[in-house]
Amino acid sequence: MPSAVQLGFTPKRDSGSAHRQEAKNGHAQEGSTGLPPRNRAREAPLPSLMQEAEHGCEVHRVTINGNGRTEGGFPVSAGILFGLGLGGFFDGIVLHQLLQWHHLVTSAGYPPHSVENLKVNTFWDGVFHAGTYVFTMLGLYILWRYSRKNHVRWSGKLLPGTFLMGFGIFNLVEGLINHNLLGLHHVNETVPREQWIYWDIGFLVWGASMLIGGWLLLRAGRRDTAARR
Repeated sequence: MPSAVQLGFTPKRDSGSAHRQEAKNGHAQEGSTGLPPRNRAREAPLPSLMQEAEHGCEVHRVTINGNGRTEGGFPVSAGILFGLGLGGFFDGIVLHQLLQWHHLVTSAGYPPHSVENLKVNTFWDGVFHAGTYVFTMLGLYILWRYSRKNHVRWSGKLLPGTFLMGFGIFNLVEGLINHNLLGLHHVNETVPREQWIYWDIGFLVWGASMLIGGWLLLRAGRRDTAARR
């Protein structure tokens, strides 16, 4: 006797067995991913990424939250560059010009006792100020670039802390290289020569104190910023 298929009829599938087969297939797919298909679109929060910051050549941990906003750390290099620039401006404006304790090369064969020597020192003071200006502008650029991408409210201790670090680094580099190694000038050349060393040492102690105090402020600011997230 011919079968139903041979006569052109398609046998009707049992709806219960069809549902059972679909459920079986669904469970098999769940076993491969560990999550139901309907939840795969929202299966996990967006991951944390390590991105190299364009601002200051530093690596910051950047988290993309559920709103698609970027959260990252404070650009420490920007604050340090600001501090280097401000330290240089303080040295050049206050010590070179207002107090006139020294100029850049007054101990390198150009004492300020003639117009010609003052011209030489004025030129090198200008070169010095140009360098501090570059530090300041780089710090401003890095901070501007980073603030356009970051959405975390930073602690008020971060910027002054890194300012102090940069200022302290400037004093230490200036004191060790220009004052002691090269002997281009000394902090206060208006006092007797045998007293110059005391002013130079005080300048280094001042720089080290600012560096340590700024680092402590930076650590406290990082803790405050992390607590706000």
